[in-house]
Amino acid sequence: MVSLKYETDSPTEWISKITGDNLCNSISNLKTLIYSDIVIIILLIIFRNKISKNGI
Repeated sequence: MVSLKYETDSPTEWISKITGDNLCNSISNLKTLIYSDIVIIILLIIFRNKISKNGI
């Protein structure tokens, strides 16, 4: 995934001319992964004392 500017003919198209992938789905999947990573990092920060005391 390069950019909507370079992979499509207009900003309203979501199908890549290069790969044929639906860029809307790719962007949505990446956003979901980023949000889940943020939640995991926050949980690790909250429970870091319990994790380090238990030796896990």
